[in-house]
Amino acid sequence: MGCPDHPEIIEGDGATVSIPIGALQGKVDIEVEIVDPPQEAPEDEVFVSDVYAFTPHGTQFSEPVTVTMPVNLEPDLDEGIGLGLYRLDAEDDAEWIGVPDAQFGERSVVFQTLTFSWYAVTAAEDDVEAGDSAGDDDSAGDDDSAGDDD
Repeated sequence: MGCPDHPEIIEGDGATVSIPIGALQGKVDIEVEIVDPPQEAPEDEVFVSDVYAFTPHGTQFSEPVTVTMPVNLEPDLDEGIGLGLYRLDAEDDAEWIGVPDAQFGERSVVFQTLTFSWYAVTAAEDDVEAGDSAGDDDSAGDDDSAGDDD
């Protein structure tokens, strides 16, 4: 990371982190990358984004940084598809922790955090199966939808 006296925008694998002036003391080499999930998705949930590692893990900020991540599925409350943002604090943690106040937009999520870790977006497994699979276009998954005349 550059000089802590200037705002920084870090980009990696489609995600961005905006670090305000003074939020980080000293020089820290920050990386953002897509990784294999260190743990399975929460029970009855599926990942609808890549799992991102924001490193160094455990980096603490004196004020919130803003993170934007791509999502493979848009929330569709009419179809019952709600999305959730989760954080995993350590690779050997057994449980993903829900991140409050995430703002879901058109195939993205924006949130603020005071610490770096692993982050991913999930949806209920049943909702994703009912509304096609995450990240796929509409070309598949419609064989047993409305229109069956059996």
